[in-house]
Amino acid sequence: MKNSTMLALALTTGFFANSAFSAELVCRVNSLNGQSHNSGTSNCWAMDFSFRNSSSGVFYLKDVTKPIERVQWNNNRSCSGTQCAVTVRSFQYKSMTAHIFYKDGTSELTNRAVMFYENGM
Repeated sequence: MKNSTMLALALTTGFFANSAFSAELVCRVNSLNGQSHNSGTSNCWAMDFSFRNSSSGVFYLKDVTKPIERVQWNNNRSCSGTQCAVTVRSFQYKSMTAHIFYKDGTSELTNRAVMFYENGM
């Protein structure tokens, strides 16, 4: 019993130690009427009644605590820097992850961020 309690404590401590100071990948979806929901979180969405086929959005890094050397965007080779502008089709999800390389030689894989757009049809 004591060993399992110590193991659980070690795993929990390790989890929080790794995630407490991690950069977070978040998103924002643009809509014509400004009805963007959960912007600045890893699960954002927007809805308008424009009947457009797509909308624009952006994935970006938040809570970065160290100087960044470069960011490798895993689902879009045309992105660069600390944010990635994308097009999200109506009624489809767009997801992204990033690999951050810091100037001190360390690196970090981010969480997965997901955006969704609905056009009212």
